[in-house]
Amino acid sequence: MIEIRCETWNDWVFVNLDGNAADFSAHIEPLVNKLDGYDLSALNFGTELEFDIHANWKLAIENFIEPYHVFSCHPWLNSFVAMAERSPPTFENHILSCGYEFKETDPPRGEGLPYFPNLPSDKKRRGDWYVLFPNFAFEIFPGPLPLLWRHHQGLIDVKNRSDYTLSATAQIVINTQRHAMWS
Repeated sequence: MIEIRCETWNDWVFVNLDGNAADFSAHIEPLVNKLDGYDLSALNFGTELEFDIHANWKLAIENFIEPYHVFSCHPWLNSFVAMAERSPPTFENHILSCGYEFKETDPPRGEGLPYFPNLPSDKKRRGDWYVLFPNFAFEIFPGPLPLLWRHHQGLIDVKNRSDYTLSATAQIVINTQRHAMWS
């Protein structure tokens, strides 16, 4: 068997097949710094959604460049937080990020779900997107963290998988609401 580099960060596994990547802790450090205040150890797997996209993998990743498409593709999101109020995309080495601060909660982003434990007040009204190139992307909000994997399977086929993680407390809330709905 051939030995390969494999690192784990918050239960996510990162594999380097060619062995030429920089030290993983240095590679992930800018992202770790941006996530200061979020207790990622409080997250639990909730559910997943998987589907195929018939497009070049770069287009799937570009979905995370919010100003590039929100104003025309997601009018409701644009009315939720106008483009002028969104942070422009920035790159820090190999990490793309963008986000916004919102005035009211957003039902699709976890309204009613408990927040991360001990979340600093400056993070309680934020939504941020991160892409660690080439295919590890996620959104983070006060409650949930949707993780999006893009696996390119050729020039124009991408398997998209979204894992939805949330705090154990949030999972209890969802299970209680589901039970109440069926009772």
